Amino acid sequence: MVFIKAAVTGFVVSLPVGPVHILCIRRSLSHGRLSGFVSGLGAATVDGIYAGISAGGLSVVRELIIREEKFFYLIGGIFLCFLALKTYLSQPYAGEPSDNNRGLVTNYVSTLVLTASNPMLVLGYAAVFAGAAIWWYISSGIYSLFRNKLADRLIRWVNRISAIVIMLFGLATLARLVI
Repeated sequence: MVFIKAAVTGFVVSLPVGPVHILCIRRSLSHGRLSGFVSGLGAATVDGIYAGISAGGLSVVRELIIREEKFFYLIGGIFLCFLALKTYLSQPYAGEPSDNNRGLVTNYVSTLVLTASNPMLVLGYAAVFAGAAIWWYISSGIYSLFRNKLADRLIRWVNRISAIVIMLFGLATLARLVI
């Protein structure tokens, strides 16, 4: 019963659209289901770690994250802006998905770092990894269904719009440093 509650909670918590979700949508469209799913698992891993910290009452770690929140916002904002530029300049996919091990590791690590740079997550999560993983598997599968049906020109626009949204999240994150 606890596992089912955790899975449902994780699924619901993962629903809000943010920069990580936009990145996973773009990767599912450009590189296929596995790329989007692995990217989502990077986010789900951090969700699970933060959930463990939150649920386990590891106040030392929680206090460190809260105390150093400006550092996390700086790293996260810079990383979001970097991803936005890279996304904007990227080309649409060429043919079949190229989910090689190096690309998948990069997808996983990049979303892991991006998600970890949001220190406020640690305050609200409890046991979400399983549910989040299910969400990322389902959503990356749905988005990847469209990848062969969309023209390169449309994918290029998806990349550009995604880049702009990710850049706005990055700038908003950096703005938290001065607000």
